[in-house]
Parts: sequence; C-alpha cells; structure tokens
Amino acid sequence: MDHRQYRELFLSADADAELSAAQRRAATEHLLSCEECRRYLTQERALKDLIRRSVPLMAAPAALRHRIGASLEELDEMQRSSPGFPRLMLRHCVLIPAVALAALLLIILTPRAIPRHNPFFDAAIAAYRGTEASFNSNVPGDSISDFALAIDEAFGTPYGWDFSNIGLNLSGARIEHSTGGKPVAYGLYRGARGSLLTILTLSPALRIPSGGEVVKGIHIYKYKGFSIAVVRYENYSAIGDGGITCVMVSRLPPEVLAQAFNFLLPS
Repeated sequence: MDHRQYRELFLSADADAELSAAQRRAATEHLLSCEECRRYLTQERALKDLIRRSVPLMAAPAALRHRIGASLEELDEMQRSSPGFPRLMLRHCVLIPAVALAALLLIILTPRAIPRHNPFFDAAIAAYRGTEASFNSNVPGDSISDFALAIDEAFGTPYGWDFSNIGLNLSGARIEHSTGGKPVAYGLYRGARGSLLTILTLSPALRIPSGGEVVKGIHIYKYKGFSIAVVRYENYSAIGDGGITCVMVSRLPPEVLAQAFNFLLPS
C-alpha cells in the first residue's frame, strides 16, 4: 500500500473505524512506517469529530428523499433498458446524516482562503502583477541551482523551488534589498498553464493567517482571485533575523499548487 492508496481508499473509513480486519492489517502496516499518513489520519479524525460535535444527526427533508427516490427509479429504468448502464449505489443514502451534509456544504461553500484584507498578500499580488508587464533578472545563470546559490549569498542558506511537475520552469530571478538593507529574492516561473512568483524575505516573525489548506506545512489560500501560498522557516537563515518567509503568488487554482507541494520540498 502506498500513500495514494491509503489516502484515497482507506483514510476516511479508517477515521470512522469501518475497515475490515484485512484492511485494518494493511492500513496498520502502512501507518507504522509512514509519518505523513499518520498525520493525515489524525487530522481526518479531528475534523470528523468537530463536525459530529457541531451538527446533530437528522434525517434528510422529505422533499429531498422524494427526489432521491425518483432518481433511483429513473436509474432502475435505465438499467433495465440498458443492461450495461452502470448502477449507482444510492439505496442507503435516503436518510442522510446531517454530519455528512454539513461536511459536503463545507467542501462546496467554504473557500480555501479567507483573509478579507491582508496588506502582506496585497503587496505580493502587486509584485506579481508587475512581473506580467516586465521582469528583469539580475541573477547570473538561468537554472534553479544558480538561483539557490544567489540566495545562499544573500540569505546565508541555499533555497530554491522546482515547479516543473506542474509545467512551470524558472524564467528569471532577482535579488534586491529593502530600505532597511534586508535581502528580498524573487523567482518567476512560467509555463503553458500560467506563471508563479516566489518572494523570499527575512523577518523576525510572521503571523500566518488561519484557514486555508495546509500541504506539507505550506498554507494555501484563495485571495482576491489569486492563489497564495505561504511557508515559514524559523531560524533557517545563517545570517539570523529569525527566519525565512516564502510567499508564492499565481493565478493558477489552489488545487494545482497543492499538487505541486505534494511532491515538492525546497531544494
């Protein structure tokens, strides 16, 4: 069993203690050697426990049950007239726990983001928009390794991202300094799907907004039509000043960034 199999086929049932004995043994064997999936399981259980405590169990409204029943009858008729037509197993969905309904509404209605106004994000978006007009590199070379070496000189540690798995490649990099003399690094990635800007800064502390989706410690938000990802590394710079903050801005959907971070770690 690998990560994908566990998360897609076993995670939800495991959190609800609904695995068969054989499935339980397979899941346990995987979890013993996989810290990442153990963390997923803990988060899944916490979410389901929160929903259960927040929303009482109740039957679906009569009108909804009627519509489901009518749909089942229609499916039965289609099955009889076309034996090869796939049968949807909905018979046990007539009574819908409010827990499941609430979870569904959360998925459909709750955006991944949530800060209404964040000057830090606004500044990142302004920087990204500026790259759509022009972007002048001042880092020698055009590879991620060249960018990481330039960051090492400015920040005291090599740091770079590879987004080639979502079709974006580094097209330019720039190191600047703020009015206080602190380094700021920009990396622009482009591809057929769009573009993404990374902004690296030094700061003693940063309060990462709550909400959003978290993938490998990276917070992803939908904000003012943009996808913004934030990751903070405390005491990561050899030149001090508390830590490194990386903000990533793109018009790509949050799901695409999540896909990238599932397979990426900073190099």
